[in-house]
Amino acid sequence: MQSNKLRMAIRATAAVAVLGVAGQASALELSTGDFETSLYGYARLNASYDIDSDQALSTRSGSYDGLAGNDDAAEGHFGADAVQTRIGVKTTTPQGVNVTVEGDFRGGTLRLRHGFGEYKGVLLGQTWSNFTSFVGNTSTLDFDSLPGLAGLQGRVAQARYTTGLTLHRS
Repeated sequence: MQSNKLRMAIRATAAVAVLGVAGQASALELSTGDFETSLYGYARLNASYDIDSDQALSTRSGSYDGLAGNDDAAEGHFGADAVQTRIGVKTTTPQGVNVTVEGDFRGGTLRLRHGFGEYKGVLLGQTWSNFTSFVGNTSTLDFDSLPGLAGLQGRVAQARYTTGLTLHRS
C-alpha cells in the first residue's frame, strides 16, 4: 500500500515538474506617447501531494505545524493554487520619474507587492525595506521562504533617499 502511494507521489511530482518547465517571457512594451511603459508578469501553478497528511501551505510549500502527533490525519492530500501569479506595470516619464505597480494573488485576491515612484534617488511608496540583508539572505524558489532569514524581508511603505550603488530585487 505504501509503495503504491510512493509511486503515485513520484508520478505526480514528475508530471508537475514537466508542466512547470517554461521559457523566459519578456515584458510587453506599450505605446504611451513620450512615456516608456511595460507590462510584465507571469502565471504560476503550484501543486502538492502529501502521502500521509496535509502539510502544504497555500503556496504548496511545506509547513512545520502539525508534523508531530498528526497520525490521525487523512491519508493523501492533493492541493493546487496560482497565488504566486504576478502582474505589474513600469513606466518612466520624459522627466525621468519611474513608477512601478506590481501585484500578486496571495490570499486569493489581488494584493499590492510593490507600488512606488522614484526620481533622482528619492523613493516614495511600498517596496523592499532598506533593512533587508542581501548578504545574509539565502536564495530560494519557495514563496514562503526559509525560517530565520536575515533582516526584514517585507515590502513596506517608505520615503527614502538613496545615493551610490543600489541593489534592486523583484
